Amino acid sequence: MPALTGSATFRRLFVGGTPDKGFLAKASRAVNTRRFSPTTESETLSFGWVPITDPLADKLTQEDMFVGDLVCLGFRQDERVVRGADIRDELKFRSRELQLQQGRRLTRAEKAALKEAIVAELRARAPVRRRVAELVWNPERAEARLFGASKQMAQACGELFEKTFTLSLEEVEVEGLMKKLGWTAARPAPSSPPPGAKAPKPDREEEEDAPF
Repeated sequence: MPALTGSATFRRLFVGGTPDKGFLAKASRAVNTRRFSPTTESETLSFGWVPITDPLADKLTQEDMFVGDLVCLGFRQDERVVRGADIRDELKFRSRELQLQQGRRLTRAEKAALKEAIVAELRARAPVRRRVAELVWNPERAEARLFGASKQMAQACGELFEKTFTLSLEEVEVEGLMKKLGWTAARPAPSSPPPGAKAPKPDREEEEDAPF
């Protein structure tokens, strides 16, 4: 749980828009509507919200979601990975068997149908790779942080966030976030002239615009 243990590795995200009135009352229902559901035999990828402290739980309570003023959510992604090499080997083996049985080469359509059947079989037996990221967001601010996510996971999390809260989620660098929030970086203090050198005279425009 990097977000709860103080990990410094995270993706900085800009939240576009502000939550509607009564957000807290609606959030639990909205999140549970899009909570994680395991992959089926016909699916290669599934993702959804889970409690940040228990990615195996099948429901989120308000106690799971809110820590003080923060919304804390786990983003779980399961993927069934079928290697291309396994598909090619199985296709070659079965094609050879069928050609011997039928005494002829398979047509392109027959080979495509055979490949589709092989992919479905291998996918059903493939191990599931589970990944969990952690999203921490203060609804009073336009910034969220996503811990432990790859770029692909961050994109999927952003799509799910937008569908759940009807607010956009965009990854930005620190400078980009400051611009979106309307913040400006402090100007560096002018360097002191070297000993014996005269200080440069201010521009006439700066003298006219100076408040004092």
